[in-house]
Amino acid sequence: MSKVLQTATRSVKTLLERSHVSYFFSWWKEELLGCLPERWRERLSSAPARIVLFQSTDGQWHAARVRGNKNEAQRDLDLTDPSSVRRALGFLEALNDRPAEIKTLALAAEKVMLKRLTLPLAAEENLGQVLEFEMDRQTPFKADQVYFDWRVVKRDTAQRQLLVDLLAAPKQSLDQSLAALAPLQVSLDGVDAARVRGAQFVESLQGFNLLPIEKRASNGDPQARLRWILLFSLVGLIGLALKQSLDARSAALLAMQEQLVTAQNDALATAALSRKLREEIDGANFLIDRKDRRPETVKVLLELTQRIPDTTWLERISFVGDAVQLQGQSASADRLIGLLQKAVYVRNPQQQGVIQPDPGTGKERFSLQLDLREEVAGSPEGEEKAVPATTAPTKGAQR
Repeated sequence: MSKVLQTATRSVKTLLERSHVSYFFSWWKEELLGCLPERWRERLSSAPARIVLFQSTDGQWHAARVRGNKNEAQRDLDLTDPSSVRRALGFLEALNDRPAEIKTLALAAEKVMLKRLTLPLAAEENLGQVLEFEMDRQTPFKADQVYFDWRVVKRDTAQRQLLVDLLAAPKQSLDQSLAALAPLQVSLDGVDAARVRGAQFVESLQGFNLLPIEKRASNGDPQARLRWILLFSLVGLIGLALKQSLDARSAALLAMQEQLVTAQNDALATAALSRKLREEIDGANFLIDRKDRRPETVKVLLELTQRIPDTTWLERISFVGDAVQLQGQSASADRLIGLLQKAVYVRNPQQQGVIQPDPGTGKERFSLQLDLREEVAGSPEGEEKAVPATTAPTKGAQR
């Protein structure tokens, strides 16, 4: 279970480092700190104080209050007297106005092994497993004989190489130190290595933590908590911004859809009006065209009056579409077709039915149909001129 947690933690940390989010957090932290009072700004901006437990070269236990790598105060510890140890730790924790919230165990440098490795860049995806496989080749130990941790020093994307510092400590040595501190019931946040000069703490190899996750204290690093708070705040702000953006887009899309429906309705109404207007115009043009292409009725009547002989009278004349129907009696009905062949305003005279004699009048009863000519500009040249109009009243009187 601890390996699973450690792998997940490392994966998140690696992802943040490779995405340069940590640089953004640093900038954002400085911007947020600038909005706080000076006291809070100093409290949050400086490195947190740590209580470091370590052994000197003679095996004596000591505790130092360290900020960064600066030794602010140090006390000797007598592990056989837990009460004195608790007083010493309490003194170091409350030494300044900012309590030290982190306690770490620093192993002597000679009890650990620090080695720099060059690995393929692709190994970073499963760096823990790769180091386990490489442990017996890079160190005198096997992976199950040591506690180990690492830190990425450099990523060379051009050479596709990864520079890693590996810190390993034999499990036996670390377990002995933890067993010695067990009676004190001290909750440790981490284990790293330190350089000690005599009984004086010099510096620690920060960036490592050899302590298994299940043995770490729950309070953790306040700076880490602050980073997580900033991370969740950032995620929340991004989520809020995305939600507002989506809401705005949805509202704009809804408004555009309403405008589109209105425009479509207007377009349909305009198209209907345009179609109706076009039909009205076509109908009017059709009637006008038909009227312009057909000869005037009075001219047709005048020409028929002039061309039909006086021995003929009409009982009925009908205009049906583009045709003219004539019914009447004539002394010689079969001659009418020849007389009307040269008409200007009508053409194609045809007998309708059979010519029958009328016993009462002694004339022949006939029925003719003629087609009206179109686009008549006048009488063609060479056509026989109509008889003088003076005969029209006479014929009209006879009819």
